[in-house]
Amino acid sequence: DSKFEKITLPFVMGGLEEFNPETVSSWLEKENDDIVASEKLDGNSIGCSFEHASLSFAASRGNGIEGQNLLTKIKYSMPPMYLRFKHLPKVSLRGEVLLKGELFKEFGLKNRRNSVTGILRRDEIDPKVLSKFSIIFYELIEAPSEFKTEVERLEFIKELGFEVARFMVIPKDLPTDAKIQ
Repeated sequence: DSKFEKITLPFVMGGLEEFNPETVSSWLEKENDDIVASEKLDGNSIGCSFEHASLSFAASRGNGIEGQNLLTKIKYSMPPMYLRFKHLPKVSLRGEVLLKGELFKEFGLKNRRNSVTGILRRDEIDPKVLSKFSIIFYELIEAPSEFKTEVERLEFIKELGFEVARFMVIPKDLPTDAKIQ
């Protein structure tokens, strides 16, 4: 069993807020690089750290400073391929825990996000249920190497063997009025 345990996050995990198109437009005018846009994932936000390929930390976003300790649960959802990076001292990633497709209906729940959150908040650990989760990563928080672009960071996550959120690159030379529809 695993009781709900609050844990201080080793890095801030902010959430999405509603945006004002005018604020985005002015930001785009100042931005001097290509922009990477990724899909919005509908699950439970998670931060994970690996030390020499061992999962050493896993927690939900919570309030961004404190979250739920998920270490004992998430190991059942983690793909075994992450052992590819045993040589790296520490890697920290941000992602989303999801139930893909209609899997949430198997648990008698109404939607994906509430299903994931509800299952993760349960005290009992059911490896059979937890193994049905998918984890899709979208941010590299910490790595032993420096990367110049967001695309390089996402490609690095893929090279580690993890699933990455679908993304597209919006070229910096695209006219501003064409960027926001």
